[in-house]
Amino acid sequence: MEGDTFEMEDQRNWTDASFKTYCTPLGLPFPVDVRPGDEVVQTVTVRIDPGDVGAKTAARAASGPEPVRIRPAGEPRPLPAWGFGLGAADDPPLTDEALARITALRPAHLRVDLPAVADEALTALRAATETARRINTRLEVALHLGDDADALLKRLARDLAATAGSGLVTRWLVFHQAENSTSAHWIETARGHLAPATPEAAFVGGTDAYFAELNRGRPPVEACDAVTFSINPQVHAFDDRSLVETLAMQAVAVDSAKRFCGGRPVLVSPVTLRPRFNPNATGPEAPPPPGTLPPSADPRQRLPFAAAWTLGSFKHLAEAGAAAVTYYELRGWRGLFETAEGSPLPDTFPSTPGEVFPVCRLFEELAPFAGGTITPLRSSKPLTAEALLLAAGNRRRLLVANFRPENTSLRIELSMTDRIDPRPVPPAAAAPRRDADGNLTLPGGAIAAFDWSES
Repeated sequence: MEGDTFEMEDQRNWTDASFKTYCTPLGLPFPVDVRPGDEVVQTVTVRIDPGDVGAKTAARAASGPEPVRIRPAGEPRPLPAWGFGLGAADDPPLTDEALARITALRPAHLRVDLPAVADEALTALRAATETARRINTRLEVALHLGDDADALLKRLARDLAATAGSGLVTRWLVFHQAENSTSAHWIETARGHLAPATPEAAFVGGTDAYFAELNRGRPPVEACDAVTFSINPQVHAFDDRSLVETLAMQAVAVDSAKRFCGGRPVLVSPVTLRPRFNPNATGPEAPPPPGTLPPSADPRQRLPFAAAWTLGSFKHLAEAGAAAVTYYELRGWRGLFETAEGSPLPDTFPSTPGEVFPVCRLFEELAPFAGGTITPLRSSKPLTAEALLLAAGNRRRLLVANFRPENTSLRIELSMTDRIDPRPVPPAAAAPRRDADGNLTLPGGAIAAFDWSES
């Protein structure tokens, strides 16, 4: 490498399976002022030694494609609790049909984000409390503190006591607008105001942004009951294959956090397909052009790919030992199903009113196993297909996802599955089938389920 100074970035900090070199280094300074007419010159020279790659490629082509092999790789461990984001406080009330659908997913919590403005925060918390009561779950409350934090916290404590909503808060995620990773002062301040009103709630530090911010600003674990960070797979790349590459890196991020978090539980909240905001923005973000989706929305949210990707995400986070995970929002173009009103931009997000997305069907498959276990599995081609094995009592369920758009052949090395006919998820999807060798052919983008009982 020649020219301007290069810096290398380990992009696993954003759950990318890659490294990046760039200039000018962030410390010289950030942001770098580049004026019209300035020239930045870089040269990268790459030399490739082909070796015997050609012979190996020819041998693989002659023998035909090997099926993806799925095999056990560890002992059962507890499933993380899962929940969902509530979305904007000014969204229309959920219909009875929507509430019944959410209840059936058995979320352990719903996340509500409270702004720094007290009146807006109280309105959002009251609405969230009512929704949580109606579906018999609890609240994960994200506090976004500002300059008047003490006044906001006092009002929240009084309101919780007056409305008997304190028992619904399972944890407070404590963030401050001036910090990328929460300092001990704000966690202790929140605890001092809110612990008397919510004595069973945990106080969680960390970041509302990426693992990178948590890693750069290691949390004050002595002040925290748990630690949190968020995940999305599109900080640096946007194609389907790059998104699939991030799945195994999610486990790496959880494992890394556990190493410096003093034994505190690690929570991931939320997981989304697109970034919700830019934590490194140096000014306000421009609104999207008319007729285009906002940067936080992805048209794949309503497609089978999102369900397959979410299966891989949940598998890796669960196997890595995440204590709880919050996914997406309940409805809309960042959600599990469409709103009753339908898509505001039907040309770019062509859903129908009330449409149930495939990712919701995935959580319907997970729901009976809430509080159960997951047994680690390994795929011989993790960029092609992955699987997770669930257990609750004597009930077992294997879910297998094909990330590729074409049919994929799989050999599942679990003896029970040889005698079980898999079913498609959702039921109306293309059905998997077996070939003459007993391998499973899974249609492109599909999920298949195997169910059985063990004594």
